[in-house]
Parts: sequence; C-alpha cells; structure tokens
Amino acid sequence: MAVYDSTISESEKSILMTLAMKYCDSSIMNYRRWIAEWEKLSSGEITSRVVPFMDRGDPVFKGIKYTKVLSGRIKYILTAQTETPRRLSVSLSNKGTIYRHTGFPDSALYCYREALTLWSDNRTAESNLNVLMGGEPVTPSLIQTLFPPDKGTKR
Repeated sequence: MAVYDSTISESEKSILMTLAMKYCDSSIMNYRRWIAEWEKLSSGEITSRVVPFMDRGDPVFKGIKYTKVLSGRIKYILTAQTETPRRLSVSLSNKGTIYRHTGFPDSALYCYREALTLWSDNRTAESNLNVLMGGEPVTPSLIQTLFPPDKGTKR
C-alpha cells in the first residue's frame, strides 16, 4: 500500500515503510530464534521439552485424552520445523521489498538471496530479485499456481 497508493503522502509512506521494516525485523528475529531452538530436534527431543509444560494432572486436561493433545502438539512442532524457514523466507522477501523501494538495492539483494536459500520455491523473492536485477517479474506457470508445493515438504 505504501509503495503504490498515490493518495498517500510521502511522509505517510515513510511512516508506513518504517513500521513495515520494524515488523519485518521483529518476525525475522522471532523466526530465527525459533529455528535455533527447535529446528534440529527429533520427535523424542521435542517430547522431552514439551512434557514438563503439559502436566497430565492439570485440570485443563480433565475429560480430554492427554496423549492425543500431547501428540498433536509434537506434530505441530514437527510441521513448524518445515514451515518456519518458509515464514522466515517470506519475512526476508518483505524486508527486501522495503529495501528495494527505499533505495537500498544491495540490502534488498541480500534479503532476496537469503530468502531463496531458505525456500527455493519463494516466487515473490524470485520475482523481486529478477526485477532488482533489471528483469521482468516472474509469473508462475498455470501448473505452479494450481499445484503449489506441499506444505509438509522439507526445503
């Protein structure tokens, strides 16, 4: 919105870009922290970390199958091991776009390349990198649009 809306003043655009950068930096920091702590853990290691915070005797589990809730939590974290690098890739793409539109092409280049290292199917990063390098935006094929990679696929 801040980049393309002609009804927004330059000072408002600057404020919006500053806020966008703040939120990108925050998400990048949070995703990196999560990856550092959880990405390499096995199911057993995750269970060891989660169980102390899920006391079977807690009244919240009364009438609920504790093992089902616990296994759901473990499964969620295992899925996040694949999804969090993708989310980080999206945040880096967004930050690269901010850099590109605020006159920092070298920083944008770095963000797009790192985004593609984390998730090679990040079409936004690929397209923005192509534009940054003087090319045309990359448009996914009809097949890529209809059948994107499965979320459960490791990078």
